Amino acid sequence: ARYRFDVSIRRRGQEERSQLAEDVGVHAFTGLPASPAWLSADQIEEVLAATPTGNLGPEQRTQFLDRTLDGADNLTRHLAGFAAERAGALAKQHNRVREESSATRRATVTPHLPVDVLGMYILVPT
Repeated sequence: ARYRFDVSIRRRGQEERSQLAEDVGVHAFTGLPASPAWLSADQIEEVLAATPTGNLGPEQRTQFLDRTLDGADNLTRHLAGFAAERAGALAKQHNRVREESSATRRATVTPHLPVDVLGMYILVPT
Protein backbone atom coordinates (compact mmCIF):
# COMPACT_ATOMS: atom_id res chain seq x y z
CA ALA A 1 0.00 0.00 0.00
CA ARG A 2 1.15 3.55 -0.67
CA TYR A 3 0.33 6.17 1.94
CA ARG A 4 0.32 9.90 1.21
CA PHE A 5 0.28 12.63 3.83
CA ASP A 6 0.02 16.40 3.90
CA VAL A 7 2.58 17.80 6.34
CA SER A 8 1.42 21.33 7.18
CA ILE A 9 3.13 24.09 9.14
CA ARG A 10 1.65 27.52 9.81
CA ARG A 11 4.29 30.15 10.48
CA ARG A 12 3.55 33.33 12.34
CA GLY A 13 2.28 35.99 9.94
CA GLN A 14 2.31 33.60 6.97
CA GLU A 15 -0.08 31.24 5.28
CA GLU A 16 0.02 27.56 6.10
CA ARG A 17 2.63 25.70 4.06
CA SER A 18 1.98 22.10 3.11
CA GLN A 19 4.23 19.41 1.69
CA LEU A 20 3.43 15.92 0.46
CA ALA A 21 5.07 12.93 2.13
CA GLU A 22 4.76 9.32 0.99
CA ASP A 23 5.27 5.99 2.69
CA VAL A 24 4.65 2.37 1.81
CA GLY A 25 3.49 -0.54 3.92
CA VAL A 26 2.98 -4.26 3.56
CA HIS A 27 -0.03 -5.75 5.30
CA ALA A 28 -1.16 -9.35 5.54
CA PHE A 29 -4.02 -11.20 7.11
CA THR A 30 -5.35 -14.70 7.46
CA GLY A 31 -8.97 -15.68 7.09
CA LEU A 32 -11.63 -13.89 5.15
CA PRO A 33 -11.67 -10.14 4.53
CA ALA A 34 -14.91 -9.87 6.52
CA SER A 35 -13.04 -10.86 9.69
CA PRO A 36 -9.31 -10.73 8.97
CA ALA A 37 -6.68 -11.69 11.52
CA TRP A 38 -3.92 -9.18 10.77
CA LEU A 39 -0.35 -10.45 10.93
CA SER A 40 2.45 -8.79 12.86
CA ALA A 41 5.52 -7.39 11.10
CA ASP A 42 7.50 -10.52 12.06
CA GLN A 43 4.79 -12.79 10.67
CA ILE A 44 4.69 -10.78 7.45
CA GLU A 45 8.47 -11.22 7.08
CA GLU A 46 7.99 -15.01 7.38
CA VAL A 47 5.29 -14.99 4.71
CA LEU A 48 7.44 -12.92 2.37
CA ALA A 49 10.34 -15.33 2.87
CA ALA A 50 8.22 -18.39 1.99
CA THR A 51 9.09 -20.28 -1.17
CA PRO A 52 6.13 -20.82 -3.52
CA THR A 53 5.53 -24.37 -4.65
CA GLY A 54 3.02 -23.78 -7.42
CA ASN A 55 0.04 -21.84 -8.72
CA LEU A 56 -3.69 -22.29 -8.42
CA GLY A 57 -5.82 -22.90 -11.45
CA PRO A 58 -7.55 -19.93 -13.12
CA GLU A 59 -10.99 -20.67 -11.63
CA GLN A 60 -9.65 -21.01 -8.11
CA ARG A 61 -7.58 -17.83 -8.46
CA THR A 62 -10.69 -15.95 -9.60
CA GLN A 63 -12.73 -17.28 -6.65
CA PHE A 64 -10.09 -16.25 -4.09
CA LEU A 65 -9.68 -12.82 -5.67
CA ASP A 66 -13.45 -12.22 -5.91
CA ARG A 67 -13.89 -13.19 -2.25
CA THR A 68 -11.12 -10.81 -1.25
CA LEU A 69 -12.48 -7.94 -3.35
CA ASP A 70 -15.99 -8.50 -1.92
CA GLY A 71 -14.52 -7.65 1.49
CA ALA A 72 -12.57 -4.63 0.25
CA ASP A 73 -14.54 -2.16 2.41
CA ASN A 74 -13.33 -3.86 5.57
CA LEU A 75 -9.77 -3.93 4.28
CA THR A 76 -10.01 -0.23 3.34
CA ARG A 77 -11.00 0.59 6.95
CA HIS A 78 -7.88 -1.19 8.20
CA LEU A 79 -5.66 0.73 5.79
CA ALA A 80 -7.28 4.02 6.82
CA GLY A 81 -6.59 3.15 10.47
CA PHE A 82 -2.96 2.41 9.67
CA ALA A 83 -2.71 5.70 7.75
CA ALA A 84 -4.02 7.59 10.79
CA GLU A 85 -1.51 5.84 13.07
CA ARG A 86 1.33 6.57 10.66
CA ALA A 87 0.23 10.22 10.35
CA GLY A 88 0.43 10.54 14.14
CA ALA A 89 3.90 8.99 14.22
CA LEU A 90 5.07 11.22 11.36
CA ALA A 91 3.74 14.35 13.14
CA LYS A 92 5.55 13.29 16.31
CA GLN A 93 8.83 12.86 14.37
CA HIS A 94 8.48 16.23 12.62
CA ASN A 95 7.65 18.02 15.85
CA ARG A 96 10.54 16.43 17.73
CA VAL A 97 12.94 17.75 15.07
CA ARG A 98 11.23 21.16 15.18
CA GLU A 99 11.60 21.32 18.97
CA GLU A 100 15.29 20.44 18.78
CA SER A 101 15.85 23.19 16.23
CA SER A 102 13.91 25.67 18.40
CA ALA A 103 11.15 26.08 15.82
CA THR A 104 8.04 27.62 17.36
CA ARG A 105 5.32 26.20 15.15
CA ARG A 106 4.18 22.60 15.17
CA ALA A 107 3.52 20.39 12.15
CA THR A 108 0.21 18.68 11.54
CA VAL A 109 0.01 15.58 9.37
CA THR A 110 -3.14 14.52 7.54
CA PRO A 111 -3.44 11.26 5.58
CA HIS A 112 -4.86 11.20 2.05
CA LEU A 113 -7.65 8.63 1.87
CA PRO A 114 -8.35 6.16 0.48
CA VAL A 115 -4.95 4.52 0.66
CA ASP A 116 -3.54 3.37 -2.69
CA VAL A 117 -3.40 -0.42 -2.94
CA LEU A 118 -0.48 -1.14 -5.25
CA GLY A 119 -0.75 -4.91 -5.25
CA MET A 120 -2.59 -7.81 -3.72
CA TYR A 121 -1.27 -11.31 -3.35
CA ILE A 122 -3.26 -14.29 -2.19
CA LEU A 123 -1.12 -17.04 -0.74
CA VAL A 124 -2.63 -20.41 0.00
CA PRO A 125 -0.73 -22.77 2.30
CA THR A 126 -0.27 -26.31 1.07
